[in-house]
Amino acid sequence: MDSREQIKVLLIDDSKGVRQFLIPALENMGMKVSGEASNGQEGIELYKRLMPDLVFLDLIMPLMPGIDVLKKIKEINSDAIVIILTSAADRDSVLQSREAGASGYLLKPFDIQKIKKAVREIMSESFQTEGLQK
Repeated sequence: MDSREQIKVLLIDDSKGVRQFLIPALENMGMKVSGEASNGQEGIELYKRLMPDLVFLDLIMPLMPGIDVLKKIKEINSDAIVIILTSAADRDSVLQSREAGASGYLLKPFDIQKIKKAVREIMSESFQTEGLQK
């Protein structure tokens, strides 16, 4: 990816408030939110169409659990970068997410600084992050 290109992000979360909170925060980091989904099925369809660089995914959603969405995304693209944002703090959820290929796991309610730190760490493995603001 050219360092001048914006990192494309897909938000999959049934909470409109969470999505509305994340959009300006991610855009302030130099990213572009290219899609939003309020359920897992919609999220998978948007993923296929947009092929984003980064996905934020809730685990607890209607129609399809986030862990199933994560597995489908990884079937589509094994290199997909998916950060779990959830209120599911139990050990099994964390382990299942890791085993399914999640790149990161952040608990709600979240602090925007933790999101920025996680994004920088995860994306630095795949992309240059010079454009990301502190």
